[in-house]
Amino acid sequence: IKEDKSLVKTAYTIIFASTAFSLLAGIMIFPAVFSFGLEPSSGAGLVFITLPKVFAQIPYGNIVAVAFFILLFCAAMTSGISMLETPCAALVERLHISRKKASGILFCIICVLAIPAALSFGILNDLKFFNKTFFELLDFISSNIMLPLNTLLLCIVAGWFLKIKGNILFKNNVMANIFTFSLKYIIPVVLILLLITGLL
Repeated sequence: IKEDKSLVKTAYTIIFASTAFSLLAGIMIFPAVFSFGLEPSSGAGLVFITLPKVFAQIPYGNIVAVAFFILLFCAAMTSGISMLETPCAALVERLHISRKKASGILFCIICVLAIPAALSFGILNDLKFFNKTFFELLDFISSNIMLPLNTLLLCIVAGWFLKIKGNILFKNNVMANIFTFSLKYIIPVVLILLLITGLL
């Protein structure tokens, strides 16, 4: 991002675009799943089990499937790059190493986790942890524990310790007060409820 660009406006653009594409994807996928009488699942089950069954039944399904998985790969790559930027920057800053070395370290860590996860659909399918395959365990930990817990800690640090105020984001005092109150009280409570629900 260029120095003369507003981070707030950029964040708004990202939030709007991400939400819009998610809604469009849902509008496209779920009617197709229901129209063929299939049970909708979530996460990997929806993408790699349910949707291929849909593609197998529609005209030119092979072409649609190839296009879908290419786009899914692009979405995963761009999301992965954005998620790796934070730990990469932290390694560069703390260890005083180059971005190439930091990226190499992260790549090795990811391979250690990703290879067993990929093999859990094949030869490691019988290897279970808490009645879950390695992939399902990683998916459960990241979605139900790490994601809400990380956001909860971020809200607590930003709202209570850094004391970030809504007026840095909104010129409107009402919106600024709503943001500040939500950051300190409402969002943490909702995230705690999500965390408990995910664990149960």
